[in-house]
Amino acid sequence: MKNIFLILLAALCLYLFADGKLKESRIFVLAAQNATLEDGLSRQITLQGRKIIYKERGGQGIEMKTLYLPPEGSLDIRQYEEGTFKITVQNKGMTLRPFAAFLAADNGRFEPALGARFLYWNRYGLGAAWAAQSGIILAADRRLDDVAPFTQNTSALIFAGRQTLGLGLAVYF
Repeated sequence: MKNIFLILLAALCLYLFADGKLKESRIFVLAAQNATLEDGLSRQITLQGRKIIYKERGGQGIEMKTLYLPPEGSLDIRQYEEGTFKITVQNKGMTLRPFAAFLAADNGRFEPALGARFLYWNRYGLGAAWAAQSGIILAADRRLDDVAPFTQNTSALIFAGRQTLGLGLAVYF
């Protein structure tokens, strides 16, 4: 019974990831096909939720890029006097984001945990947590907001602790 729950949780995460990627690729292809810029515009930058959509008129038509902006990150746009500008997306670095998690260990235990995310890179992160029975655990996580839009501050965790491995869900404060 304990392993069935872990297998179902992993299958659900895999399904949501694959479904989200398929939908994202379809949307991106349609958006690229329909990408237009007004006459006189050479560039357009749109901030849409956690995505930065960058369109630029080039030699072969309109080029479009989409970048992810994590909640810990920032967007910096600087325009210089000669008319050029520079876009900097801070999507990796160090942070301190506390979270509460519900863990399912390989030995069949389910337990709550409190922890923090210390490093992030796009949707991925590394952190540490404390669980009552497992003690101190290390966790790698992935944000789920692109897979399931209703999970804005939620991540799937893979954790390792004192003689235990498992999966979990974390909600960030």
